Amino acid sequence: QSRRIENRLPGADLNPYVALAAMLGAGLYGIDHGYEPLTPAATGDVELLDQPPLPRDLHESLQLFSRSSRAREILGDVAVDDLSAFAAGEVERFRAEVTDWERRHYLEAL
Repeated sequence: QSRRIENRLPGADLNPYVALAAMLGAGLYGIDHGYEPLTPAATGDVELLDQPPLPRDLHESLQLFSRSSRAREILGDVAVDDLSAFAAGEVERFRAEVTDWERRHYLEAL
């Protein structure tokens, strides 16, 4: 019997090696632990599916990722800690910036 995997890299800004390791690791973790898909394959408007929302920003994603026992089992503590430290630096650099929206909304409205 054949098996097929559809693999879509999440974004061009990701390290493809880390992304692929995480996706393959998560797939193998699911196989090893006998996970079944939570829902049937999505078709049509996937926004209408009754699923928990995705994290809204990098900070929220970082909190979930750094505390994830599954991520630590799949990638290892060192990788999770290093990736979390890198993301924390990104969050801090982003928070230090004033965005164009903030300039327009707060300064130009005066």
